[in-house]
Amino acid sequence: MSDSASTQRDSRCGLHADLILNGGRIATMEESVPFVESLAARDGRIVAIGSAQELSVLAGPDTRVIELNGSTVIPGIVDSHCHPDGTALELDRYHVIHPEFTSIEDILAAIENHAATTGPDEWFTGNGYNNARFGGYPTRQQLDDASSGRPVILFRMDGHVAIVNSSALEIAGVAEDVTDPAHGQFDRDPQTGRLTGVVREEAYFVFRDIFRHSATVADYECGLPVVFDDYLSYGVTSVHNSVVRPKVFKAYQNLHARGELNMRVGIIGNGDEDGMVQAMIEAGLQSGMGDDWLRIVGVEWIADASVGGRTAAFYEPYQGEPDVGEPVPNRGMQLFSREWLEPRVIAAHEAGLTVCVEGLGDRGVDFALDMIEAALEKSPRDDHRSRIEHCCCVPDAQMERIRNLGVVPSSATGFLHDLGDLYVRNRGAAAMRTMFRHRTYIDQGIPAPGHSDNPVCTVNPFKAMWSMVTRTSMMGDIAGPEEAVTIDEALRAYTTLGAWAGHEEHVKGKLLPGMLADMAVLDRDVFEIPSDEIRDVQVTTTVLDGRVVFER
Repeated sequence: MSDSASTQRDSRCGLHADLILNGGRIATMEESVPFVESLAARDGRIVAIGSAQELSVLAGPDTRVIELNGSTVIPGIVDSHCHPDGTALELDRYHVIHPEFTSIEDILAAIENHAATTGPDEWFTGNGYNNARFGGYPTRQQLDDASSGRPVILFRMDGHVAIVNSSALEIAGVAEDVTDPAHGQFDRDPQTGRLTGVVREEAYFVFRDIFRHSATVADYECGLPVVFDDYLSYGVTSVHNSVVRPKVFKAYQNLHARGELNMRVGIIGNGDEDGMVQAMIEAGLQSGMGDDWLRIVGVEWIADASVGGRTAAFYEPYQGEPDVGEPVPNRGMQLFSREWLEPRVIAAHEAGLTVCVEGLGDRGVDFALDMIEAALEKSPRDDHRSRIEHCCCVPDAQMERIRNLGVVPSSATGFLHDLGDLYVRNRGAAAMRTMFRHRTYIDQGIPAPGHSDNPVCTVNPFKAMWSMVTRTSMMGDIAGPEEAVTIDEALRAYTTLGAWAGHEEHVKGKLLPGMLADMAVLDRDVFEIPSDEIRDVQVTTTVLDGRVVFER
């Protein structure tokens, strides 16, 4: 039955639409019918697309009709790797959050003010620190002097490195003669041998866990809806919450049960918290379980580190000025041994959970591929959609492995915008040819979704799409221009491919009858504007489940 015939049938049966978008340029993301004028939704699903005249019969007394006046509409954005749970804790836990500070002097002044107005045991916490843009790290002595004995921790923006003062080291039980963990480092002044206060990876986890363990289920229940209200203002209607921990999972279930979940959420369980994946396997949880609001996507291990923080695993050393106490030459580090990770990845894969392994440097990408290849050799599966998260540096050899294994390069396109200058600084301009290779992915038929990794990067997808099209970072660095894509291709990475990465292409990523009624109205035609304007696109209206949930 044609869409027109179906519309006429619904009208005769008295089945009116709840919502009609009328008179616009609605991008269906379907090649056979790329744009339509109008769209109708009922009970959270799209029931018809076509001309305004064809859909007018579906308007009833209670139908909300939005006159688009030529505006462009796109499917709801699927951010396929982000950490809204982390953002939820930022709402009231940090004394300063980037971009509230821009220099070491700003930080020290804020710490001094904190010390003058709080008790001696009150932590000073900051998040989003960027040593490359703020002139390096403050010294441990500077933090000690500013804090007057209060503990201080500044989390680097990537969540892999922090800088702490002497009081914080004492509280965490870290002595001057501490031994570096297997997959981390306590930086030391090469002249004195004294701890600088910069802690990397497993050494950083000692401090991160002090704050993470104090968070409650109620904290997440309070913060997540607020975070998602912000996401909705950018047209994001679905997320894959990466490395979800038990408290967060419980908070999502509670919000869903009370009807307070204002975002479609895919759960990627945290493999780093040993025991969670085993519990998921024992409980019989599999990828795809759930409903249109809360669904299991898979499980993930953070096996590689940070390019901006100079810890991600590469075959060739980092370039540029090393941090004080950084090893030279520095090729980064992997965060798990093969002996530890491989059996866990195999067990999750055999249990029906989509495997996601982080890989950023080329050595880290190879390690992730090794883990996935081992699982596929033990238990072959068609259309497995195992994912390499972030998947930043992919030279030709790794590209061939990705294609041959059918692995999904879950690409941190937000990094290209927000952190591209750090990649150029730490790896060199020539290396950008192998970073975020969406032109090559498309030309070789490799589906590659994009994501923000928020709060590491802005959740605004149009910033990342601008960088994908122009291959320019927010700081103006040109980064591998030969890998540029079109705006249509960039948008697909955030809609159809984001949905596909979560095995939800049958309900998300396109605006067709039967699909979920999730969409965003834009303030300009993103398909026709000059490329440099893409980053300025704003969402005027967001529709989720057929209801208007945001209006600018």
